[in-house]
Amino acid sequence: MPAMVYNVIYYDFKFTLLETNYTLRQAVS
Repeated sequence: MPAMVYNVIYYDFKFTLLETNYTLRQAVS
């Protein structure tokens, strides 16, 4: 697997985690 593809998947995954974390925080408060 090319490194570029891996980077795109990694950053997309990281962004999804951040978005989920933010949504959960909004729901709690």
